[in-house]
Amino acid sequence: MPLPFTFIFIAYTRIVVVVLRIRSAEARLKTFSTCGSHLTVLTIFYGTATCMYLKPKSREYQDQGKITSAFYSVVSPVLNPLIYTLRNKDVKDALRKIIKKK
Repeated sequence: MPLPFTFIFIAYTRIVVVVLRIRSAEARLKTFSTCGSHLTVLTIFYGTATCMYLKPKSREYQDQGKITSAFYSVVSPVLNPLIYTLRNKDVKDALRKIIKKK
């Protein structure tokens, strides 16, 4: 797990450096928006995986392990499409309409 994480960290660091060189604020914002959704998914995935593997191996943490395992294997994949769908302008507009009606 450390090797893929290291490659991802290096790649995103380079992306941030390149994005900060973009002169247009609008283009920079759009690029960070795209990277933000990717980073959210990666944080959820690697965060729960790290918690699973670094927790102490005692009976007290067995229930926490079950919750973390469910989060890692169920919640993360379910949130993935939702996170990327919310980047779609039509979906955002539809959600705004629904919220305004309530």
